[in-house]
Amino acid sequence: MNEQQKKITGFLFAGICAVFTLAAAAYAMGYIGGKHRLAGERDSFGDVYSGLLVLGQFEGPVNIRFADGDAYSGGFTGGFEGRGIFTSKEGWTCEAVFKNGKVQGEALITGKSGSYRGELDNFAVTGKGIFRSSGGWTYSGDWVEGIPEGNGTFTWPGGAVYTGAFKDGLAEGRGVLSGNPYWTYDGEFSGGIRNGQGALKTNDGKTIEGTWEMGMLVQPAALGR
Repeated sequence: MNEQQKKITGFLFAGICAVFTLAAAAYAMGYIGGKHRLAGERDSFGDVYSGLLVLGQFEGPVNIRFADGDAYSGGFTGGFEGRGIFTSKEGWTCEAVFKNGKVQGEALITGKSGSYRGELDNFAVTGKGIFRSSGGWTYSGDWVEGIPEGNGTFTWPGGAVYTGAFKDGLAEGRGVLSGNPYWTYDGEFSGGIRNGQGALKTNDGKTIEGTWEMGMLVQPAALGR
């Protein structure tokens, strides 16, 4: 997995943690009491709002176009509530169901580099999820702040598959790398390559066991059929 794959893509992070101070904007526009239906009204910051204000708070579906180019469309009741879609000026979207301002269940993030479906923690890609890249590779498993960390499966476009432990986006610890139908390595990894004890099984039925360093066998232990 190269550096670009390790970072996954900037769209998993950039801008996702936007904070919407809609109540403050409502007061800034002078809507303090009663009910008011806004239709494309601009506040002093250049943000444009459409939706229902009740006693200075947005209630129900709202549409906001922010001055910086971002946008939000969906439920709002004193905060994110219900299904909503955030669209960034960079071109990615985040669709999720919110309750009390927090994502409930899975979110779907889609951008030019691919799509992520899975858990978020305070809008960071953390938990269980799967990323499908536009280049054809996928990663399914544990995430910590947008980086594979824990256990998961990485699949290359050509069909090779690694399943096992990850650290900082790279294979680290015990795992199985399969270059089907040609060979399978079951053993230890470090920094994304074979390092430590492991066994390589080839498609002709042979098994090569031993110590591996920098992806190369340096101390064979046994050779059999």
